[in-house]
Amino acid sequence: MLPPADSTGTSDPYVEIWQPDKNRPRTATSADTNNPIYYELKEFYVEIPKNVSLEEYPPVILNVFDSDDSFFSKSSKAQYMGRACVYLHKILDDDQINDGAIDKLPFRGLSITDDIPYP
Repeated sequence: MLPPADSTGTSDPYVEIWQPDKNRPRTATSADTNNPIYYELKEFYVEIPKNVSLEEYPPVILNVFDSDDSFFSKSSKAQYMGRACVYLHKILDDDQINDGAIDKLPFRGLSITDDIPYP
């Protein structure tokens, strides 16, 4: 469960997939909830050099933000709430990589942690 970020005791969370290339796909905002469920599919490209093992590859980072957009004002500043770091070596085997790229990677059962500072 996410902590409340709004004065109502709830949040308006969305998840953004952090990537070094600045292409950062995100989910839709879930309004007025501390326990969002996203039924969305986000595809993004992960290239793993052939000389790098999965244990050496950096994690996929899912950042959670509270959206402050409302009908009356569109604030450009979102509040950071937490993140999940998905270490590929914990959910994949080296043989699941096809020519340096991962074909399909389902993210299931992820939890959010706040022990890693926002970049």
